[in-house]
Amino acid sequence: MVPESIQSLILSLNRQGIEAIIGGGLAVNAHGFARLTLDADLLVRRTDQEEACRSLEELGFSAEGTTRVATRFRHKNYVVPFVDLLWTEDETFKVFLEAAAPGPNGLRILSLPHLIAMKIHAATQDQGRGSKDRDDLKYLLQQNAGKVAREDYQKLVERFARPSRKEELLALYPVD
Repeated sequence: MVPESIQSLILSLNRQGIEAIIGGGLAVNAHGFARLTLDADLLVRRTDQEEACRSLEELGFSAEGTTRVATRFRHKNYVVPFVDLLWTEDETFKVFLEAAAPGPNGLRILSLPHLIAMKIHAATQDQGRGSKDRDDLKYLLQQNAGKVAREDYQKLVERFARPSRKEELLALYPVD
């Protein structure tokens, strides 16, 4: 489920010509694994970075920090207290958008294969959240049995996982 406040936020961005794709925990929920999340990860074109940041600030958000790949915002009145804008190159965003799943009110949710690829990458980055990302992978694969073939999952692990974590992540695929 995508909270109404986040739906409104995305629709507001859309009205300003800024497209956003729902990722992270909200996308995990949309793909069948219900879990609590304290942030909303939204993929946005890097070329929209300045305008998207300005738009969120105009809506009462305050920037908490920016890295090369994301900016975290906080809003004291939102059910989901943090919004992370994940900066995505135009060509990558186009691929994500074309494959995105439909969400409420015409919103777009990161496709299952793209979400799995992002979770594989995140699970191997040693950011102190690896177990959450591994759990997300495990349950996404179980909840969506047959939607991602073992061979396709193996290719994603080969492409996005650190070598030291590949076996661990391959073992998450459900037994046939």
